Amino acid sequence: MNIVKLLLFNNIYNKYYKFINVEQNPKIFSTIDKLHKSLSRDISFDEFKLACLNEDESLLPVLEQLEHLDVKEDAAEHIMREYLDKQLGFEVALVAVRLSEGNATREQLAEVYEKYSSLSPVENWDKYKISDDWAELFAEIDRNGGLQWRLPFLNDAIGGLHKGDFGFIFARTNSGKSTFVASEISYMIKQIDRPCLFFFNEEAPARMKTRIFQAYFGAEKERVLANLGKCGEAFDKETKGLFQFYNMPQIQKREVESICKKENPALIVIDNLDKVYGFKAEREDLKLGNIYTWARELAKMYCPVIAVCQAGSSAENKKWLQHTDIMSAHTSKSSEADFIIGLGHSFDTGYEDVRFLRVVKNKFKPGEQRAEVRIDPLKARYYEL
Repeated sequence: MNIVKLLLFNNIYNKYYKFINVEQNPKIFSTIDKLHKSLSRDISFDEFKLACLNEDESLLPVLEQLEHLDVKEDAAEHIMREYLDKQLGFEVALVAVRLSEGNATREQLAEVYEKYSSLSPVENWDKYKISDDWAELFAEIDRNGGLQWRLPFLNDAIGGLHKGDFGFIFARTNSGKSTFVASEISYMIKQIDRPCLFFFNEEAPARMKTRIFQAYFGAEKERVLANLGKCGEAFDKETKGLFQFYNMPQIQKREVESICKKENPALIVIDNLDKVYGFKAEREDLKLGNIYTWARELAKMYCPVIAVCQAGSSAENKKWLQHTDIMSAHTSKSSEADFIIGLGHSFDTGYEDVRFLRVVKNKFKPGEQRAEVRIDPLKARYYEL
């Protein structure tokens, strides 16, 4: 009963209403919801009582009980948290029983916890304050440092990657996207002192990982195979075991977060970002927006994040790709990215080994940035022309 009266305070309603089990008394809770949406302020008990009686006169005995309750706003947080702890325990128990019977999944159980996670108290606000050391701040945005790209063009156009940087590469299927990723990532893993986590949910994971291995040495497959023992030993020694490749046909948001928390990576790669599971929304574009916002949050929390996604059919046989060529090219998807690299491919004779790199979005440097590059698929490398 205390909960009902507390919800007449506008700030309590805004913070907690979505967590309340309204099925306990739907008419009363529905009336509270309608009043707040129309008035956007604290509701007096007389206003609430009149609205309830207009809805259903049989509510009078309950309303008379409520009227005599002395509920103060300063006790609201304590009362609401007690209620919500019980509510959380109840919902967890329900899903846990269904899980034990095989009628629910671990992801559904995790969703219950996630639903209430936004209510966790913040104990140390200072951790969110940014430094007042101006030299440190300017050093942080210096694009000359950070993880360097193999292609000099990208170092000039985007600069080195730092914690907080998030971007993605997009291209049509069979246009050299995997080779491009292998060429660049194999160069970056030489520069790290913490793990590179490569999350992969596309076909043929062994092929992708061996492409990175090939690109690391810039050698054709036959040559690598002929010296596999030495190459493997050199790769392990030079990368210090920091390259971690995860084949996850259904990449789950929570699994990625757990691995990142454990490994504290220096670089995160996700191929294909659009296919990460654990997000819900009413529309596909909103779900994709949530996924890309999450990737941005990973970058802010840990390290640079490079993602991979597909280009739409409009990019077929097109040299210089643009924003509208991104598959599901909604604003909500690309707005979170610091940089977006489009990889174009022409079917014209003489262009079989030429690719067209265009930085479609760039928060770091204004102007048009594009370059023709050469793909060497046998060595899994890209070179500037």
